[in-house]
Amino acid sequence: THTDIRMVSETVNLKLKRHYFDKTMYAYDVSADCQFTFVNPGKDAVITMGFPAEIDEQEAGRDEANEEPTPEANVDTVLVQNFKTYVDGAPVENHIQNVENLENIKGLNFNHAFLWPVKLSQNQPNHLHNTYDFVTSGENDFNSVSYILKTGALWAGKMDKAEIALDLGEDVPGYLLDVKPAGYTYQKGVIHWLFTDFKPSEDIWVAINNKSH
Repeated sequence: THTDIRMVSETVNLKLKRHYFDKTMYAYDVSADCQFTFVNPGKDAVITMGFPAEIDEQEAGRDEANEEPTPEANVDTVLVQNFKTYVDGAPVENHIQNVENLENIKGLNFNHAFLWPVKLSQNQPNHLHNTYDFVTSGENDFNSVSYILKTGALWAGKMDKAEIALDLGEDVPGYLLDVKPAGYTYQKGVIHWLFTDFKPSEDIWVAINNKSH
């Protein structure tokens, strides 16, 4: 939906930890802490904000071979778990609902989102804080983790700053990593992006190839 509200800043911290299914099989558990600041130049308003809630089709029991329809999203069938949201420090209830990409932003392919109401005061910084957990895609030799940045393009103008840190939980050699977008630094297992005067057009995506690690 078109809006005059601007996302001024975004700070995201993602931390990975190996999760072993047995002695040799593992993926990575990911904990996420995301903080946003918004400014509303118009009158005080209550709007609905959202966060992508992709379905875990394996957990939902979908059989792609038989082309079964996508199951309904709920807290038990989405990839993101333990999703919590706070507005100006106060916890706010959220729910999952079907959504549409009304702005036709390329690559925004999710059909469900966590939604919650937010009161935005005129010309005041409004702080939003989300925390959640998920598990990386893949197993053992190859795992990938992503964070959707492109939803930031739904807001008016550009962000002053977006800062994303991805802590791999171990000092993986750089040659075993595939990292997007460019413009990052990597030191002691932490990948760091800092964007300024920024309108997002690409998501964060990191692949870990542990074949020789």
